[in-house]
Amino acid sequence: FRGDKFKNHPHDLKGNNDLLSITQPEIIKGIHRAYFEAGADIIETNTFNGTSVSQRDYETQDFVYEINYSAAKLAKEVAVEFGKNETNKPRFVAGALGPTSKTLSLSPDVNNPGYRAVTFDQMADAYYEQAKGLIDGGADILLIETIFDTLNAKSAIFAVDKLSEESNLEIPVMISGTVIDQSGRTLSGQTTEAFWISVSHIKNLLSVGLNCSLGAKQMRPFVEELSRIADIYLSVYPNAGLPNEMGEYDETPQTMSSVLEDFLKSGFVNIVGGCCGTTPDHIKAISEIVKNYEPREIPSRKPYLRLSGLEPVIIHPQTNFVNIGERTNVAGSAKFRKLIKEEKYEDALAVARQQVEGGAQILDVNMDEGMIDSEDAMTKFLNMLATEPDIAKLPIMIDSSKWSVIEAGLKCLQGKGIVNSISLKEGEEIFKEHAKKVLRYGAAVIVMAFDEKGQADTYERKIEICKRAYEILTEEVGFPPQDIIFDPNILAIATGIEEHNNYAVNFIEATRWIKQNLPLVKVSGGVSNLSFSFRGNNIVREAMHSAFLYHAIKAGMDMGIVNAGQLEVYEEIPKDLLGLVEDVILNRQPDATEKLVDYAEKVKGKKKEEVKKDEWRNAPVEERLKHALVRGIVDHIEEDTKEARKKYSDPILIIEGPLMDGMNMVGDLFGSGKMFLPQVVKSARVMKKAVAYLEPFIAHPLTPSQREGEKERFGYETADPILYGKLKEYALEHQENPTKAELILWEQLKSKQLDGFEFRRQHIIGQYIADFVCLSKKLVIEIDGLIHQLPENKDLDEIRTKWLEEHGYIVIRFQNEDIFNNLDEVLNTISKTLNIQKVLPFGESLGGASGTVLLATVKGDVHDIGKNIVGVVLGCNNYNVIDLGVMVPTDKIIETAIENNVDIIGLSGLITPSLDEMIHVAEEMERRGIKKPLLIGGATTSRIHTSVKIAPNYNGVVIHVLDASRSVPVVSSLLNENSDEKEVFIKKMKSEYDKLRV
Repeated sequence: FRGDKFKNHPHDLKGNNDLLSITQPEIIKGIHRAYFEAGADIIETNTFNGTSVSQRDYETQDFVYEINYSAAKLAKEVAVEFGKNETNKPRFVAGALGPTSKTLSLSPDVNNPGYRAVTFDQMADAYYEQAKGLIDGGADILLIETIFDTLNAKSAIFAVDKLSEESNLEIPVMISGTVIDQSGRTLSGQTTEAFWISVSHIKNLLSVGLNCSLGAKQMRPFVEELSRIADIYLSVYPNAGLPNEMGEYDETPQTMSSVLEDFLKSGFVNIVGGCCGTTPDHIKAISEIVKNYEPREIPSRKPYLRLSGLEPVIIHPQTNFVNIGERTNVAGSAKFRKLIKEEKYEDALAVARQQVEGGAQILDVNMDEGMIDSEDAMTKFLNMLATEPDIAKLPIMIDSSKWSVIEAGLKCLQGKGIVNSISLKEGEEIFKEHAKKVLRYGAAVIVMAFDEKGQADTYERKIEICKRAYEILTEEVGFPPQDIIFDPNILAIATGIEEHNNYAVNFIEATRWIKQNLPLVKVSGGVSNLSFSFRGNNIVREAMHSAFLYHAIKAGMDMGIVNAGQLEVYEEIPKDLLGLVEDVILNRQPDATEKLVDYAEKVKGKKKEEVKKDEWRNAPVEERLKHALVRGIVDHIEEDTKEARKKYSDPILIIEGPLMDGMNMVGDLFGSGKMFLPQVVKSARVMKKAVAYLEPFIAHPLTPSQREGEKERFGYETADPILYGKLKEYALEHQENPTKAELILWEQLKSKQLDGFEFRRQHIIGQYIADFVCLSKKLVIEIDGLIHQLPENKDLDEIRTKWLEEHGYIVIRFQNEDIFNNLDEVLNTISKTLNIQKVLPFGESLGGASGTVLLATVKGDVHDIGKNIVGVVLGCNNYNVIDLGVMVPTDKIIETAIENNVDIIGLSGLITPSLDEMIHVAEEMERRGIKKPLLIGGATTSRIHTSVKIAPNYNGVVIHVLDASRSVPVVSSLLNENSDEKEVFIKKMKSEYDKLRV
């Protein structure tokens, strides 16, 4: 490593492989030569750790330019040598920019999540120096690779873009990320699609892809996803399998090339190769296979506004109004301002979390306050936020009137956020400079209708400024029009000043003009400005905001900064108040302001509840349930649901009747712009509470035409409704108040921590409650305190254990002292029991329960009410239900199905893109050789779509299930122990679907 140049270097240099380009150039050239001889078209430079950030570990940071220049020069010499000998096969050099040993999105100190070991500027400077050395040395391409933190990659992109501009070169760039496990996320938490959105802004992008991390086989689902969404060449160069115990790679050239051949057959890739563990023999095997296939066709990508946090947010023409949470703004929230001033950042994060839980799809963050160091506060808060996945999943809007604060915020975002805002206020040159910077950081931008003359207040000024800004951005800066968001200024109305009366109309009409004349742009605004004259009067303000949004959205407004707590459902605004606020908003009457002020005086200081008397409480129970759902009122839901039970013979009829009628009304209002996502979230909570109340009473089989002997088929009867309800209450109480021993063991069992098996706590089985159960292995674990030593309790425990064993369960009992004193031994016993039980072939009957059904809302969809109801109904009918939740990737659905030996897979979705995702699941089930029944359900699904689009992709049976009440008879028929009857049912279903296709 030392050579002559570094023989007296004061630091140990062993392991600094990048240095070998200077000290052992012939060895490095020999390695390059071997890979070219094996058939490689592109070789990487020996510069994976070639930044000053990484070289500082060896105290060789002062030699970074020389290291990179030398590495590129060596590789280029070999490429030229081979190019002369084979003129029909050009050879290229990719200058490798590795991820460094530091991360910009995560803290190295678990006790200080806001700390970073390196800054964005330091990282960008390091990458700039490396990139310059590589380009000067002769690299044809720059490869930003093995990206585990997208913010690191964005700093590299920033540096390369700066180098391109300063050197007047168009430098081709390849970008390659790495996922850490089968979740498909980077180390810093981003999904594959969010990663792609975050890096897709770089100029001269040649390809995007994945490398390193997993073996080729394990990377398939993520490669497939990237292949579907990236409108650029796609590269894949995985490791030669996963490392063994010695850190070596065992996958042979033949094995690796055969897996990559599957990628080629499937049309996933344009560039293939190898990473860790791949020798020239591996590359030779891959190069031979590549000759037989056409490269992937590049898919077209519609020009939608694509944003990302840890997860993607895509705003397309069908997207409903996008809510931007406004409470993480020191100007808009006194509570948030106080917390930031006192540097209580963890408490401030709770405000952000409330916005997310309330339905915000983007978070606006503003730190502009005279007594706050805005740049420092913005940086600290966003660094802290990045460590909270439930908040960081959303895109961030950096909101400030100071450019330095905006830039400080952008340096903290690994996702693609929004800058709020830039304008022509300081002239065109500053405007263009800021726009170019926003583009370089990879963000979308809000442009205020503000120019050198001031803020636009008339319709004419608004459209004039927006048109001028659009032309500058698209024609001179090269800003993608879909990433431009105009804010034509929502200004206060009903101020008593006549000139202000038309402000709302001007905004609405300017919005209409912008959407008709400036292609692909979006329109946003700060809604609370509108009602500033009525601050302190929430009754009037909420009505104004909702009525204004209703009209603005119809004109084309796409998003807005709103307080989710200050929105009224448009249909629920009292008619007299609605007329008054619309007169003001639409400037319909000369005395509109005076009338609204009079009304405001009458209700001043009153709460909504006092103004809106509870007349709805006198309506029939069905109407009350619907009203509660539309308004998001939880106060009476249990009382009304209980009353409905007296009227309806079956709890399912309540769910499928008035409750679903209410949710359908919510869907209609949401779709028509009369209701917004935060309100829908509240409605969903009401629905879940109603279903939770009904759950204990859905206890008997619900098959409409129950056959004789049906109960025997279940293996054991479900508890009667009253007992089940008591069991449920007892289980919930003990879930919330575990014993010390239970808590200790649960910490070891939860989240699949023990050998990857999923456990449930305080779970009802028949007429008993198990402390812990692994349903996939039918293992029950009981922890016995002193009370279990009493003779009568010992007898009861024996009866309980015998019953469980008769129904196929294995029962292990421990004492409290075992947990306290011998936890390792306890875990070892559990582990051995889990792993020695016979693993049944996929789909074989588990015995005891009626069968296992896996339910999932497909990837890209967050709706789960219908799926949850199906889960309740099936669970109460003695089926084991594995509910994977929402936004579930295809690979997770299939792997979980195999791991848990499920009998049926059920897919749910509410939005139209979910239909395509369901098709994809069916295709993957067919490819993986799974033959289990596939059930399809959800608001956008239909029998005809299932038969025409989904069923042809899968040879197993595919059935559309209309609602929860039909789930039991369908599942019952599919799992009928009478094979003849089951076969008749399946043939009947397939025949019906075949006829539908014709």
